[in-house]
Amino acid sequence: MSGRQFRQHIPRPHGTVPGGIAPWAGLATERRRPIRLEQVATALAPVLSPAEEEPEERPAAAVLVPLFEQDGETSVLLIRRSHFLARNPGDIAFPGGGLERREAAVQAALREAEEEVALPAASVRVLGRMEMVSRTRRGGRIAPYLGVLAAPPSGLRAQPHEVDELLVVTLADLAEDGAYWEERWDMPGEGSRVLSFFAHRGALPDDVIWGMTAGILRQLLSAVLLASDPAGS
Repeated sequence: MSGRQFRQHIPRPHGTVPGGIAPWAGLATERRRPIRLEQVATALAPVLSPAEEEPEERPAAAVLVPLFEQDGETSVLLIRRSHFLARNPGDIAFPGGGLERREAAVQAALREAEEEVALPAASVRVLGRMEMVSRTRRGGRIAPYLGVLAAPPSGLRAQPHEVDELLVVTLADLAEDGAYWEERWDMPGEGSRVLSFFAHRGALPDDVIWGMTAGILRQLLSAVLLASDPAGS
């Protein structure tokens, strides 16, 4: 992606170097499309924690990873964070936010999705909690919950103080050659970290998904595509 310009500001530290390739890079193109919702649910089932089981470490925030199927392809619903926000303005993220006092993490993810994009909690079937992830900056652990919608969402509205835009991207687009790359950053006080990035000239012509959100999508795609690969390549 050298030379390509994106809307998002990526605060690369001095000395950033390229990282590895996509874990699914060895798969034939026809193995990456279509990605059906049933395929996602089956592949993730063994690695998900029950939604009602609270993480051992109380997370700083929780996010919802909303998936639905349309025209035979699984899509993910994302948001573009408002440019008026002090933290990560303009970044692409999942709906989510901080936990309220005595609130369960899964409840926080569903509540925030309803507040930010008017996605009714009752319309989401939560399959479980994915592996906890760390924020790229500011620290803190995040609990991602995989949610399935029975149909493509309708009537969604962006909460203007928090969300600039709603975006829908198919998982197959993110799995295409050239859509994913990694970078190794030297983080002050943390040492070296490998960060994930996604960009797609058709689905995301001016945008890059990076950091924590990209890490969750990498986790998801790795589980789905490698589980369906009998050679494990």
